[in-house]
Amino acid sequence: MKKLDVYYCGWGEHWRLGTLADDGASLLFEYSPEALAQKLELSPRHLKLRAQAYGGFPAYQHRLPGLVADALPDGWGLLLMDRLFRRQGISPGPLDRLAFIGDRALGALSFVPAADTPLPEADLQLLALAQEAQQVLAGEESAVLMELVLTGGSPQGARPKALVQYDPQSWTRG
Repeated sequence: MKKLDVYYCGWGEHWRLGTLADDGASLLFEYSPEALAQKLELSPRHLKLRAQAYGGFPAYQHRLPGLVADALPDGWGLLLMDRLFRRQGISPGPLDRLAFIGDRALGALSFVPAADTPLPEADLQLLALAQEAQQVLAGEESAVLMELVLTGGSPQGARPKALVQYDPQSWTRG
């Protein structure tokens, strides 16, 4: 059985929200004692803050609770993840995807264990990154697949995008 801890990281706080467990047939979520003590209702309609295991989540949410499923990327990010996992001979389940995302998800949730994947340290040229994204969309191999996953695998949406940081101190025209 695979297990993954879900952490809440919002408003300067960091505590374990709960645990996901997947035995291949069913996926369950249970709030942690810390979450019950915090009394923060993140999903009051579908995942009431109670000391019980929840399951039976819809397939369109990857069998995950909605508030957790929202941390997964949409089309583009999933495409990149699938290509990367396929290269490694892995058929990823929802917990594998969340573990890979780790603390790089958009929003207030993070997932442990996170995949041991270092962030790229080299500066990436945006034009080159865009050209590589076009190759992936065309079904071709990409030399910078890992960089595409790490910079653009988390933002929501079906189209390629990347999270980049602008540093006016190092910006040059070229």
